Amino acid sequence: MKIIKLFVIHILLLSSFQTFA
Repeated sequence: MKIIKLFVIHILLLSSFQTFA
């Protein structure tokens, strides 16, 4: 379950970086 949470957080971070870019 921890892996899934980390995966979701990683996607959220990538999406946030794309908006800033």
